[in-house]
Amino acid sequence: MLRRCSARSIRSSRVRAASIRCRWRRSTIRLADRILPALTVRMRRIRFVTAMCVAARVCDGYEIDDVATDDVTPPWLVFEWFVVEALVRHKDELDDAEGVPGGLKVASARRRGHAVSHASYLKTPKVFGFSGIFRRFATQAGVLTDDLTLDDGGHAILAAWEADLGPRVRPRPAAGPPALVVGWRPALGNGAR
Repeated sequence: MLRRCSARSIRSSRVRAASIRCRWRRSTIRLADRILPALTVRMRRIRFVTAMCVAARVCDGYEIDDVATDDVTPPWLVFEWFVVEALVRHKDELDDAEGVPGGLKVASARRRGHAVSHASYLKTPKVFGFSGIFRRFATQAGVLTDDLTLDDGGHAILAAWEADLGPRVRPRPAAGPPALVVGWRPALGNGAR
């Protein structure tokens, strides 16, 4: 025999269920913080750590106070612009193009016909750009140092990345900086023009 439920009892059971879900969510977040303190919910694409390693390698010839031609933007941020713009340009070819940090700002600038710049990108990229989002993990995992230079783990990631790319990567020159660095340095210097 079925009982008739009043609207009041239905509402109270929904409230109880929502309360249980909320407590469960908070407890899982606390557990995750204890197990993996360097990871956060915003870190959906861990592959951005590889991009940070490439940026660190490309930018290692610059001084910490160097800026692009706009006299504001550091080289690592110009590199981030290039990566995000490339992802936005090729979003149709990607499986999951949504949620790229800074992607909406870059797409907006492209729709207006503007170049990505200090004025058109995120106001606080050290927090909301992919370098800001993954910085804590990259430093705690030994991939990058606190000043965003390569650590031992970063060198290992770059070696694995280069091996994965195989013949598509230009061969490393016998002397001087790697081809990766040679190609990017002029672009970073001109990036804010």
